[in-house]
Amino acid sequence: MLKTLFIKDFIIVKEVEVRFDNGFAVFSGETGAGKSIIIDALSLVLGNRPETTVLREGASYTEIIAVFDNNDQSSSWLEKYNIDIKPEITIRRIIDKQSRSKGYINNYRSTMASIRSIGSMLVKIYSQYAYQDLLNAESQRIILDSYGGYKFLIQQTKHYWELWRSAKKNLENSIQHESDLQNELEQLHWKTSEIELIKFSDSDLASIYSDYKKLSNIESIVETCNSIVEHLDGNHASAYRLTNKSINLLQQIIESDPSLLKIYEELISAQITIKEVVSDLNNYMSKIDIDPNYIKLLESKISDIETLSKKLKTKPCDINSLYEKIQIRINEIKNTNIDFLKKQEKLTKEQYIDYATKLSEQRKKTAIELSKKVTDIIKTLAMNDKIFKIEVTNVNESSSGIDDVRFLIYDQFSTPKPIMKIASGGEISRIYLSISVTTNYNNTPTLVFDEIDNGIGGSVAENIGKLLKKISKSHQILVITHLPQVASYGDNHFLVTKYKENRAIFSRINLLSSNERTKEIARMLGGAKITNTTVIHAKEMLENIKNYNSSEN
Repeated sequence: MLKTLFIKDFIIVKEVEVRFDNGFAVFSGETGAGKSIIIDALSLVLGNRPETTVLREGASYTEIIAVFDNNDQSSSWLEKYNIDIKPEITIRRIIDKQSRSKGYINNYRSTMASIRSIGSMLVKIYSQYAYQDLLNAESQRIILDSYGGYKFLIQQTKHYWELWRSAKKNLENSIQHESDLQNELEQLHWKTSEIELIKFSDSDLASIYSDYKKLSNIESIVETCNSIVEHLDGNHASAYRLTNKSINLLQQIIESDPSLLKIYEELISAQITIKEVVSDLNNYMSKIDIDPNYIKLLESKISDIETLSKKLKTKPCDINSLYEKIQIRINEIKNTNIDFLKKQEKLTKEQYIDYATKLSEQRKKTAIELSKKVTDIIKTLAMNDKIFKIEVTNVNESSSGIDDVRFLIYDQFSTPKPIMKIASGGEISRIYLSISVTTNYNNTPTLVFDEIDNGIGGSVAENIGKLLKKISKSHQILVITHLPQVASYGDNHFLVTKYKENRAIFSRINLLSSNERTKEIARMLGGAKITNTTVIHAKEMLENIKNYNSSEN
């Protein structure tokens, strides 16, 4: 709900702060006092564009701050846009002399679009000709569905609509690309056959290249091994002979210095290692079998692999993974069966039509019930000759079903027509009130009504007051009114007045005490001159409404 509205240097307001509570708040005042300032200031702080200059004369800037209670919907919005989540949401707007505007949400600089977005979750303002909820076809359907409570049918209808649309799209794409898929399949089969002609595992591939690399250099390998053997244990100054000579020399002096024993043992170990290496090399060379036919076989396999990799435009080491991908794609194309897709499209459409038809039947039943209830209420609001009707007709399929929902109004001398074509602004506002009371569909915490009682009076005005009071049990209601019958139902009453300061005229807003409220109701009853009769009448009116409220609770 709206908790605080701070207004500074706005039109004829110097500075004012209004604190709000739950329930039903009314604003009254003499003509020209500036009652619409609350509406204008709220509209501005919520991101709307000012229609005229909003700065108070002589001021350098206008500042408006609105503080709201946070709720689940607005918290999700704040989280989405990485703005600190607090128990309260503070929206601030500043406009300077050059009409430059700045907006903030919880002290974060924000665009007007962002402010309007979160503002729509917190407040809804209804002026006499701003009841778009009743004029928009989609909103009319949502109002009916909200009252009907058949959420499961709505969800299933949308679910099967999406499945049907997806199946239909897949079928259309498959038919359109059937020739392309056939060409692709032929290419894939050709690649498969080419790979399968010389199929090999990744380990086979590594072995082929390893063997070929060794055999193609075998003569150099043997020659090198022979040289190593000669160096280690040849007839001349080989490593073995030199090591043996060193051992003999060390033996001659080891008795003189026993500390040389460790070095002597290391030389013996080195001599043994040389012998083992020579033996291993000789053993390696004895096993070498140079088979020219095997080398030719390896060369042939490598040539085939290299040729295939060029054909497939991939590396030899990637041929096997490519083969696996090809098999997956072949299966995908084979599973793209036109007949199968036709059956899927037909099945999902039937499922959609089934739920959409059930939903349509429920809407028609609900429309009859809601039409009667709203008609009963509007007849108490100076529309006793009017009949409200919700018409549900079958149209083209959509995610919301097969229905077109329209709100109509007529009397005994006319045919039903859309409410925006024959209802006046005041009538539309009263129809809205009737629907709001019956359905309680609006989930915005704060609702603001600007002179919803315009052009009516007497018992009709009292009925409007009762309806607003009823809505205030689930919403915070702010109403600008000039009728005492409406104002008397408010939980809190604010008075907007003008005052003069240094030859300048300003507006102020004050919360009335019980006695002050009685005087204001008396003024609204009898005009500028308050008499004992109007005061008594005002007291009686407030007392009667107090008793009415107690009986309702």
